[in-house]
Amino acid sequence: MNGRSNWSHPRSTKVHWYSGSELIVSTRPRMPSAVPGQPPDFGSVMAHVPKIAGLFFELYGEFWRNGVADPAIKEMTRIRNARITDCGY
Repeated sequence: MNGRSNWSHPRSTKVHWYSGSELIVSTRPRMPSAVPGQPPDFGSVMAHVPKIAGLFFELYGEFWRNGVADPAIKEMTRIRNARITDCGY
């Protein structure tokens, strides 16, 4: 094997670029909270499946602790993404 994937996307695939003002992204959870008396937010919605939540937060922690990118670049990217998507988190 040459290390390349045999997969290729169809020629009809089009890439669309959007500015932040064109995006319509909701940060409102689409599920109720799994924690009685707590409003739905990312953590309380993830609590519906604790094993998945634990694995997600483990991966998230690994991303921030390790990797090739400088932590300052990661944080700048996180903030930029939050601004573009109007994310309240």
